[in-house]
Amino acid sequence: MHRRARRSTQPLDGRDSLVRDLILQFHPQRAPRLPLTKVLERLAQVAAALPEVKAMTFMRGRDRGPYVDVSFTIAAKYLPKLWSQILSRSLGRDSLGRALRSASMVYCEGSMGWDNYKLLHHFDSRQTLDRLLPSNTSLERTRER
Repeated sequence: MHRRARRSTQPLDGRDSLVRDLILQFHPQRAPRLPLTKVLERLAQVAAALPEVKAMTFMRGRDRGPYVDVSFTIAAKYLPKLWSQILSRSLGRDSLGRALRSASMVYCEGSMGWDNYKLLHHFDSRQTLDRLLPSNTSLERTRER
């Protein structure tokens, strides 16, 4: 994540109807054989399958190497549903999913926007991750390996 913000363990309230962004940041140098077009196709399939997704956009950037931010705009209460679909359809066990997992991080806005963002996935397994709980939209801090 390239924004300077603090992380918080405050839960994201399931009654929060505000629109939030969930971003998958792809680092192509970490998976040189994975074409950006394949990544975008796979993520577009996720967005198309969820009518709750208001928009999907992408932006290229450069900060200690090239990256592409793929942003999904969705009501906060649907973040767990979106995250579940990204996990199963884009970061799954197939070869594209494995390559994308090793070359991406995923984060979303918290209850205070980007001031307390939530890190959901990181290519560096030593990072402490937040977890969206599917039964409600609260977030909890966890160490995932």
